[in-house]
Amino acid sequence: MEGAKMTNREAIDTIRAAQAEVEWNYPIDYAAAFDIAVKALERQEQTTAVIEGGGPTWWFVCEECRGPIDAWDHYCKHCGRPVIRNG
Repeated sequence: MEGAKMTNREAIDTIRAAQAEVEWNYPIDYAAAFDIAVKALERQEQTTAVIEGGGPTWWFVCEECRGPIDAWDHYCKHCGRPVIRNG
């Protein structure tokens, strides 16, 4: 599959399908490796920094885990996802 393009979400779906197919035929190490791969791909998906608060007080939070994000952060310190800003 040289040069094949696949999104992280497509890769996650493919790994989950493969994991379901091999679940009964291979050692538990394979399932653990699949889980680690999926978690790594999920952490690469971007999340949005959402502005919360009101009046003179506001702050950014991660849309995924709701953890606070500093204005200069490029990654959420809590879930590790890359951050994009809306607002």
